[in-house]
Amino acid sequence: MTPTKTILALLITVQFALASIAQAVETTTSTTTSKTAPKNTTAKTKKAKPTAQNQKNKSISKKSAGKNKLSKTKAAALTTAKPITEDKLKSVMTTTTTNVTQTTEPKPAIETEVETIESMEAAVVAQDAARVAKMKKPAVPVEIVSVPSTTTTSVATKPAAEEAKFLNYNISIAAGYNQGAEKPEKGDENKYMAYDIIPSMTIGPVKALMWFTYQQNLVDDKSSEWQDFPILLTVAKPYNAGDYITLSPATSVTVPQTKATKDGAQLNYSVNVNTTIGLNTKTLGWNGVVLNFQTGYSKMNNEFTTTSAGEPTTSYRFRQRLNFWYPVIENLTFKSRLQFDSNFSYENVVRNNFLHFELLEYGFLGKYTASIGHTNAGSIYNPAYEGNFKFYSSESSEYFIGLGADF
Repeated sequence: MTPTKTILALLITVQFALASIAQAVETTTSTTTSKTAPKNTTAKTKKAKPTAQNQKNKSISKKSAGKNKLSKTKAAALTTAKPITEDKLKSVMTTTTTNVTQTTEPKPAIETEVETIESMEAAVVAQDAARVAKMKKPAVPVEIVSVPSTTTTSVATKPAAEEAKFLNYNISIAAGYNQGAEKPEKGDENKYMAYDIIPSMTIGPVKALMWFTYQQNLVDDKSSEWQDFPILLTVAKPYNAGDYITLSPATSVTVPQTKATKDGAQLNYSVNVNTTIGLNTKTLGWNGVVLNFQTGYSKMNNEFTTTSAGEPTTSYRFRQRLNFWYPVIENLTFKSRLQFDSNFSYENVVRNNFLHFELLEYGFLGKYTASIGHTNAGSIYNPAYEGNFKFYSSESSEYFIGLGADF
């Protein structure tokens, strides 16, 4: 056995020995005190005359009684009552702890609930702010540039994005096949291809476009030629004149290209002004529907007052158009136009013409369209001054089919 273990064993043995001696002394004292107490009581009952010895014994008895009380308490704590006291102490401690827990737990719970409510409110505010920010998104995209050396950020606008928003380019192309409704008894069959190129540019609120059309005669290639093309300026978006009416003013210059206008009518150019009065169908809940009326005035500039064939040339013209677009199903739209022209000669002789078309247009892949339809045009009165305005005519009606794209 090592010295350390030996010393520990001795200390434990001495401790147990001292505890045994102390217990024996306390037991002996308790027994003596119990025997002495009755003597003191008997003496007091007989009312014996106190003597010096009695006084001494009485004093000793009082001291023994006090000592007995203290000894009983110690004995209860050190002997048989010790486990009970520990159980009671444990019970009291448990009850106290439970009560303390019950009184202290609600506070953290309430604080947590308040924090949770505040977090939820903060999240709702953040979501509302995000929705408002999204609804109030700036028209010009911005680029957020982080500065690594600081905690702040700087906002820089993109000039290219602003320019793309202010200045926009577009080009539309189309190709269509046209054929007369019936083969005429005299003359060539009406059969041709039409190719359209329409470049446009939007500068702020103004839109400019040019419309080039090449007509390829499939019967007589020598008759193929470019058509008169307009250079047009209009508003990029219609103005709202109240809740139900929109206005779209426009002006254009027509440059002659065909033989009939250049050589026959000796036309140099024409200036046109018009306005389109539309119904704001979105206010009425008619999404996709277009209904408008267009009225315009054109002034021609000719070399001569008569054509090469001796007929009077047109000095000015009034035009009325009625347009109607209606979405049949998704991506399929019915379009129709009815147009009347009143052409006034330099001698103020008026001749009236008409034009109308009906077509179905189908959009696909976002930028492409396919169309099929019917058109008819001519004089309202024929040379015999008989009514010539018809929906369908075997001589002048045409059917067409075409494809188009926007870029």
